[in-house]
Amino acid sequence: MELPSIKPKHAFRHMLARHAANTSTSVAEFVANSQNLGHTDVLTTLRSYDQISRERQRELITGRKPDE
Repeated sequence: MELPSIKPKHAFRHMLARHAANTSTSVAEFVANSQNLGHTDVLTTLRSYDQISRERQRELITGRKPDE
């Protein structure tokens, strides 16, 4: 089975990194995702793939989902 071509190819990596930032439930999980991207330092992932959304920041700080 051939996968569809993604243009630019870096867009797929960017999507994976953003998904990890938005769904990781622990620092260790985010570090594992960063390593899967081939980064030796988690700061590379954090610096290269933008910020965590305001909604996700709120969730992380308060420990509550947006609808709670």
